[in-house]
Parts: sequence; C-alpha cells; structure tokens
Amino acid sequence: MRIESTRFGAFDVADDALLRFPRGLAGFPGSARYALLARSPEDPFYWLHSADEPGVAFPVTDPWAFHPKYQLEIGDDDLALLETSDPAELGFFAVVVIAPDPAASTINLLAPVVVNLERRLGAQVLNKVEASPSAPLFAGEVDEPRSPAKAGAITLLPGA
Repeated sequence: MRIESTRFGAFDVADDALLRFPRGLAGFPGSARYALLARSPEDPFYWLHSADEPGVAFPVTDPWAFHPKYQLEIGDDDLALLETSDPAELGFFAVVVIAPDPAASTINLLAPVVVNLERRLGAQVLNKVEASPSAPLFAGEVDEPRSPAKAGAITLLPGA
C-alpha cells in the first residue's frame, strides 16, 4: 500500500505490515489503519503513522525502555479486542511528546498502544494501574527497548 505522509512524503508499506485499530486512537476514530515506521530496527523510537490520514503520525516507544518499573494492567475487554490473552503476542508502545528541549519530552503511560503483533491488531488502552498521561520521558534509568522488528511489524522509512 502506498501511504501519503505530510511528514515523510510518499512511501510503500506491505499490506501485511499494516496494523488495524478497530476503535481508532484517542481523538482519531477515523484512522483505523497504521504502519509502524522506524529509521532503523535498533532505533528506540518509532512512528505510528496513519494509512488513512496523511497528517496523522505519533512518535512512540517501548515504555519500559524509559520507565523500567512501569506497570500496566489491561482490561479483559481490551484483550478480547486484541484477540489474545497471551502477553508474549503483544507489543507495547507509549506515545511520546517531543518538546523543543528534548529533556522536557513526555511519555503517555496512562493510555499505551498495545498491538497483537501476529494478528496486526491494535488498540489504545486505558491502563488500570495509576499512571501519568505526561510523565517525563527521561526520568532516570534507561533500559534496552524490546524491538518489534523481530515480529516483522516495522517498516523502515525511505532513505533510512
């Protein structure tokens, strides 16, 4: 599929690499198909880019890479939507807000994006554990991110 992007220009994504979000993402219910993009498989940050709206793209990362003690509990209704109860089948991402001063960037730990990497099915869920929607990204410990590249879920950006 050819995706037109206001941020990255036009690029191709394999149809089987697209992620379906039946409920859309918060504030973007009209975007149901997304691609997970990266500059390299080792990059700790990705772009979750809408295939339906050229201007909709979110920087995301593995929340445990920046908050190793992060706790997440997902509701049964979300797991049913994701068609699994096995955490090993899921990829977890948190939306990042990049500030002009990168040290002031934040991460949404309250409403992470969870993806069934095998079925390419995603949802933005409400964490049942108390968490901040705008926690400091760089809060201390930094860990090695778990890459979704092994599951074939990443499309490398053109020119990467």
